[in-house]
Amino acid sequence: MTSLLVGIYGLYLIAVGVKGNTSTMIGYVQEDAPGFVPWLLIVIVLVSLYDVPALSGFSEAFAVLIILGLIVSSNSQIVSQFKSFYDSLQASQPATVATTSTAPTP
Repeated sequence: MTSLLVGIYGLYLIAVGVKGNTSTMIGYVQEDAPGFVPWLLIVIVLVSLYDVPALSGFSEAFAVLIILGLIVSSNSQIVSQFKSFYDSLQASQPATVATTSTAPTP
């Protein structure tokens, strides 16, 4: 739990250093809060559960379910990204030239 708090404080310091003052940071947090706060609470709960030895297995399983849920919920975005990557690979390959075989027929 201590590492989580240190990480949050570190992110705060980086964001304030890059983007400006504390009031700017508070403004960014208020803009992102509706989507960010539930995920932050879930991460805090999972880290807290992982610290308890009897509940660490439950925490790991729940984390896997969350990751799978994120993958399934953004499936269309993932597929479109792979499709655009595949299309760019196809466009960068040279065209193949059809050749005729000169081998004798039996």
